[in-house]
Amino acid sequence: MPAVPAEKNLPALPKGLKRALKRLYATMDERYLRSDPLEYVRRYKTRSDIEVVGFVASALAYGNVRGIRNSIETVLWRMQPGPHKFIMQTPPAKMLETFGDFKHRFNSGRDVACMSYFLRQAFEKHKSLENLFAAHYNSEDTDIGPALAGFVEEMLSYDHAPFYRGKNLPKGAGVRRFFSSPKDGSACKRLNLFLRWMIRSDKLDLGVWKKIPASKLILPLDTHNMRVSQRLGLTQRKTANWKTAAEITAVFRTIDPRDPVKFDFSLARPGILGMCRREDCAQCLLQNFCKGAKSP
Repeated sequence: MPAVPAEKNLPALPKGLKRALKRLYATMDERYLRSDPLEYVRRYKTRSDIEVVGFVASALAYGNVRGIRNSIETVLWRMQPGPHKFIMQTPPAKMLETFGDFKHRFNSGRDVACMSYFLRQAFEKHKSLENLFAAHYNSEDTDIGPALAGFVEEMLSYDHAPFYRGKNLPKGAGVRRFFSSPKDGSACKRLNLFLRWMIRSDKLDLGVWKKIPASKLILPLDTHNMRVSQRLGLTQRKTANWKTAAEITAVFRTIDPRDPVKFDFSLARPGILGMCRREDCAQCLLQNFCKGAKSP
């Protein structure tokens, strides 16, 4: 697992940036939920449904906002009589029939059906996804990287026979796109997003998991918060991988050690909503610290 940067090697934060980030966090609140797949997760009340919907919504959270929303709505609408009941009560062949014609960018209905079957096996063995993750968690680890790697490895070891041929899950199986691992250097954006929703607790994130502290989370690094982090001087790295996500998280941990990824939603919003443009710089709370900001 890539090492987390030592605090002494982290960039110094400009005076006033900490306050500006906190103001942005307070500003980009639940009013902006419609631009985020988290909106779908918050519609459910039972813990088991929240875990299933959270995993499905985060797994499909790649591409443009409209495409993501359409795909999540389609999958959840087909999960009758409810997300958790569907995965626990539906035979694999019926799962494949249910999602047979589904398509989301690089993933097919077979991939979603197999993911659903993996989730079923996880619930059968551990009773909850939190218990599965906690089984791989060590409180002495610097962050959730090793636990996430173990979580992914176990998920991909489950029975896949109804959906893919061969004793071992094929390397090219589309379902693997839902289970990236820190071991491969991936930023694991969507899985880290799922973990943020499950572990953090505020007006946005649900915090239904109690066994893993928010202090161990890693930023769900994507194009939007990567760009802002570079412009703020939080990282000099050019590639959005696990090392970069860990480095930016380490900077945020110096601001809030107990909740370092609290700024994720607010940092990504301007880019997602088309607000991070030079003509909008004057209204941005980070203008004075952004290398890409238009001079006043």
